[in-house]
Amino acid sequence: TQIQTPADGNCMMWALFEQLKYSSNLKTFASDQEDFRRKIVTIGFDLFIATERLEWQYDPEIGLPEEWKSSMLENGNFGDEIFLQLTCNVLNRDIVIIPAFKDQAHVSALGFTIKKSSTPNNKEPLFLFAFTESRFSSPHYQAVTGCI
Repeated sequence: TQIQTPADGNCMMWALFEQLKYSSNLKTFASDQEDFRRKIVTIGFDLFIATERLEWQYDPEIGLPEEWKSSMLENGNFGDEIFLQLTCNVLNRDIVIIPAFKDQAHVSALGFTIKKSSTPNNKEPLFLFAFTESRFSSPHYQAVTGCI
């Protein structure tokens, strides 16, 4: 089962924000999905991109780091791989992505993808259910932790 997320271009942010409530030390990180987006982008950019702790792979569709930051701060812009990695790094949590179809996982034998935090940790991961590359929702935490 999963929590329904609005189809407003912010589904990744809504889903990740929803996951924060399952962790006592992350519950107060952000007040809503816009605050969550802003904090991940600004903190992540300052700590990992501006300091080159996260290597920037130039892509003409994404642009330079400052262009990505400006675009990603706009409410309604889809999240991307960079946003996912910054979320892992800023929150020091891994993210387990469960695709709608097992063969869409990075490791199809397992049926899910794990985005790793830059700092090893033993904390409970965050979970995302991926319908497509650009449509995410938040699975119920108890349902997922009982299966993985």
